[in-house]
Amino acid sequence: MNGYFFGSTKGTLSFNDEALDIVSWAPNAITFTAPVGYERTGTMSIDCGSVWRSSHRLMNMPLASRGYKNLPAPDFDITTEEGFTWNTADLLPLSMTATPNFVYCMVGSFRGGTGIALLRYSILENTWTKMEFPEGFRYSVTYGMGLSMAAGESQVYILWQAYAQADSELQERTVETWLLTWDEQSDQWLYQVAVPLTTEDPDSILNSMLVYSDGALYSVGCKSYTGLAKVYPDTGKIYQELPSMPDERIWGIATATKDGIMVTGGLQSPYMILLPQLANGTWPRENPVRYDASSATWKKSDKIFYPTADQLPSQYLDASQMWSSAVGALTNGVIVTGPTSGLNTPTMVDTWVYSYSFKDDEWKGVQGALFDSAHARDIMGATANDTYYVLASSGNTGKLLFKSLDLKNYGLSSTVASGNALTSTHNHEWGAWQVTTPATCCKEGAQVHTCSLCGAQEEQAIPTTEHAWGEWRTVQKATYLHDGTEECTCGACGALVSRTVEFKPFPDVADPENQWFYASVYDAVDMGLFAGYPDGTFGPENGLTRAQAAVVLWRYFDPEEADAYDPATAVNTTGMTDLEDGQFYTGATNWAVEHKVINGYESGTFGPADELTREQLCAVVANAAHAMKGAEIASDGTKLAAMPDADSVDGWAKTSVAWSLDKSVIGGKSIDGVRYVVPLDTVTRAEMAAIMVNAINGGVL
Repeated sequence: MNGYFFGSTKGTLSFNDEALDIVSWAPNAITFTAPVGYERTGTMSIDCGSVWRSSHRLMNMPLASRGYKNLPAPDFDITTEEGFTWNTADLLPLSMTATPNFVYCMVGSFRGGTGIALLRYSILENTWTKMEFPEGFRYSVTYGMGLSMAAGESQVYILWQAYAQADSELQERTVETWLLTWDEQSDQWLYQVAVPLTTEDPDSILNSMLVYSDGALYSVGCKSYTGLAKVYPDTGKIYQELPSMPDERIWGIATATKDGIMVTGGLQSPYMILLPQLANGTWPRENPVRYDASSATWKKSDKIFYPTADQLPSQYLDASQMWSSAVGALTNGVIVTGPTSGLNTPTMVDTWVYSYSFKDDEWKGVQGALFDSAHARDIMGATANDTYYVLASSGNTGKLLFKSLDLKNYGLSSTVASGNALTSTHNHEWGAWQVTTPATCCKEGAQVHTCSLCGAQEEQAIPTTEHAWGEWRTVQKATYLHDGTEECTCGACGALVSRTVEFKPFPDVADPENQWFYASVYDAVDMGLFAGYPDGTFGPENGLTRAQAAVVLWRYFDPEEADAYDPATAVNTTGMTDLEDGQFYTGATNWAVEHKVINGYESGTFGPADELTREQLCAVVANAAHAMKGAEIASDGTKLAAMPDADSVDGWAKTSVAWSLDKSVIGGKSIDGVRYVVPLDTVTRAEMAAIMVNAINGGVL
């Protein structure tokens, strides 16, 4: 669509060289009849609103794009205070900013401004959400507003200035000004403060452009439209003034570069908006200006990008493009989408780059990058993670378009805000400490607490903890031959410690030189066959009962059952009347009788407390060898016959005793240098230990 859109004198409108029928013409509204065959036919109106606004959203014109990636556009219904419901596509894109994780967009209207929404796009999830403003925040306007947004690493700052309608054109208007701070980490509004309202106030940031750079929030264009200052987000107060801009410039777009701040566009005077008839020749600011932080000076480019109405009319669509341009920060300049060269031609360009690192300090069209061939209007943009995001009203459908441009594909990179959250002069109100990194036994942890007023954080180290040692486990058991070793592992870090376990002999088995049974006792204990008494002694000379003998053999042949044995649940299954349930021997005697290792008396009793004789022990060992090992119990009786007391062995035991002598299970008892069988002598615990060790080592058991 081409034509002269503004002014009280009636102009002309045409589309594709076809003149449009104008029904009426006024400075701020044009009514015309659309060509037949387009999406909407009949009479249509353009509500221009002010000198920089026009609309190209009424026609169904072909859409083409190059280089940009299509992303989902926001689609939300907004209900106004007056009860009207607007869709986000019906509202104008007003301001955009971005953090590394999200893109924030404000959409609304300069008139009837209750139709306002703050939208957030998740870069990771590729989805939109509608955010709620903080409670108590008033955003309705009846005339116009000023809006600026800036973002740091995880905080977003919004400066909102609403102008109420006055009774007359010369009457001073009522102004409401808010500075809001949203914190992504806590997912909440940190501040909502009213800021100084007049340019005469020494701390005023009225009409400012906000920009966040290297840990500080800047107000650009404050204090009579030229000032530059750092401000506290929790109070809106200026705390450091910097050199002023070279000319008045309000309501442009300020962006952070690698080493300073750039301002693109802006107006020479606020009266151009508030009272157009009193503007008296003031014009948009067309030269970009840059604040160099290293030298604390402003530099002004002489390269005009936004021409006035009488400059290059065939190349640029109109002078008001500066108010509908998307601007994103680059490392050394800005990228701009909106102003169009070669409209409706194959060489059409609507994306431009200004970089002060260019040799000629000039604007260059980004070849191969076209946002919208239908010339989208009401457009805004922001950069994050070397990606340029643009939201606009489509030039042909009236719907919102949302696209991204990968800057790396064009040799460009974006500036990402850095630095910590801003601090202020208030007394912090710290919340509870929150652990961010738990401490371990080998590494310090960390915790932070957050000020509920400003979001500032302090970090504190958490000392290392004690090791979470587990149980000691035996690596090598202590014996009479050597000390043992035990190890313990920390369950948290895996650290390992070990200790030596000294061998502690029984007090009554402590003389290896003079006690023949010393080694046998400790070998039997190491095998798990014997344990000492509760008082710590072994009792080597104590007699061995039949029940105790059953326990020793059970421990050898069925160690797992013996280790897991619980006397409280044991039940006598032998049928022998003198054996009881729940005794230390019940499980062992059940096993011994079942396997015919120890047989009961002819009376049907077991005799658990009867002390075992030597010939009985020979019979028990022979029974065990036969039952558990399949050994044949036989002997020619030669060794037994050589014993002086061979005839004293009971007949039922002769074969077992002879076999035991043959297998060296027993060797006889020395009396005055002569060995005797002494078959009826009681077996001591020490003798039982020696006999078991001999039988096991000799392969008998």
